[in-house]
Amino acid sequence: MSKSRSTGVTVLAILLIALGTFRLSPLFFRVFHPVWGARTVPLLAYVTLYGLVTIIAGIGILKLKSWARIATMILVAESTIRGAVGSIADVHRIFARAQSPGLGAAGVLAIGAIILLGLLGVGIIYFLTRPGVRGQFSR
Repeated sequence: MSKSRSTGVTVLAILLIALGTFRLSPLFFRVFHPVWGARTVPLLAYVTLYGLVTIIAGIGILKLKSWARIATMILVAESTIRGAVGSIADVHRIFARAQSPGLGAAGVLAIGAIILLGLLGVGIIYFLTRPGVRGQFSR
């Protein structure tokens, strides 16, 4: 019996594959990590591994594999937490450097990023745990 894949699952899989491919591209490193230093090799290894796992999870989602659904939820949770922690650190740096009290535009953007990342991550995990979506995946 062949299982059908919903549009939402297909879109999620394509986004995962695209994100993983982008993380493996040299453009990602030039834009997001323009300064090369002592942390370059561990960072490069982490981003490369993360990109490969994201692509593999996306392919698994396309094939409706249950391990890919679980792996995607783990990737999304890790990414959401890492993004929130990074944004909180950015807000802290903004406050530490600020000459006047108040958030300013950069602080508001960082807090907005925390909220947006959190909502997006929770939304994806919620989507993948819905009975209709969960039922599409096989072992």
